[in-house]
Amino acid sequence: MKFAGAMLEDARFGQAAMRFADLSGALLDGTDFAGADLWGADFSGADADDTNFRGARLDEAKLADANLTHADFAEASLTKASLAGSRLRGAHFTGAKLDGADLSGADLSDTDLVRLNLATCRLRHARFAGAWLNGTRMSVEQLGGAVGEEVAGAYDAAQASYLALEQNWKSIGSHDAASWAYKRGRRMGRFHAGQQARIAWSDRDWSGFLRHGYRWTADRFVEWLCDYGESLSRIARAFALLIVLFGGLFGLTGGLFISEGPEAGPTYNPLDLLSYSALNMMTANPPEIGLKPTGRVTNLLVGIEGGVGIILMGLYGFVLGNRLRR
Repeated sequence: MKFAGAMLEDARFGQAAMRFADLSGALLDGTDFAGADLWGADFSGADADDTNFRGARLDEAKLADANLTHADFAEASLTKASLAGSRLRGAHFTGAKLDGADLSGADLSDTDLVRLNLATCRLRHARFAGAWLNGTRMSVEQLGGAVGEEVAGAYDAAQASYLALEQNWKSIGSHDAASWAYKRGRRMGRFHAGQQARIAWSDRDWSGFLRHGYRWTADRFVEWLCDYGESLSRIARAFALLIVLFGGLFGLTGGLFISEGPEAGPTYNPLDLLSYSALNMMTANPPEIGLKPTGRVTNLLVGIEGGVGIILMGLYGFVLGNRLRR
């Protein structure tokens, strides 16, 4: 049965037996295939906006690179169907069977994918911005490292895509996957800010450049400090670096004095400097270990380090509490 390139807008093929039919490149806007047997049918490159496939059998069908915007696949069987690169924005898949389907590079924006099993589907670089995902079975590995919006450099849409994925993985209790999606989403926000800052610079929009540049810088710092609130090791790294930094500053100022004994006077011993810096960072009050800060600059450094230490300890407790609750 050959309909390649045919104009079949609003045609009716409900309950038809059309196995292995060739509809490649056909114009099928509004066509009704409800309940039809379309096993192995070829819809490659077809234009099929608002097409009704409700309850149809599309096992091993070829729907690659087709325009299927707002198509209705409710209760349809799409086992091992190829939808790679298809535009499925706003499509409905309620109760659809998608075992082994290829959705690589497909645009699933604003698509209804609630409570589907996509665990055996190919989802490499698919797009999910605005998709309705809840209770949907899928894994991080299926995405090939990034959603399609990120690959295309559409970072604002990529952030929305990762948000949809994060909420879905939370709904099925996959906390590690949700954490991955959250961090990727935050990173997309930073990339978008950098993109906007470059545009503002080119347009000589200095206020926009400062606004977007500040957001990029702040997000980059938070990522380095704690990976957007998801990494305890990065906070521990910040502790270690600041202890060494302030220890070095105490040595440069020469403001730490040994208060008693034959070695009384300013100390430049690395062990003394690091010990005082570490204890000052992790306690509310300056440590009493026989060392006394002297001079305005040194006392200012002691206060700053103590304040930073309190902030980092609070952040560490917050991140640890989140990890334990999971």
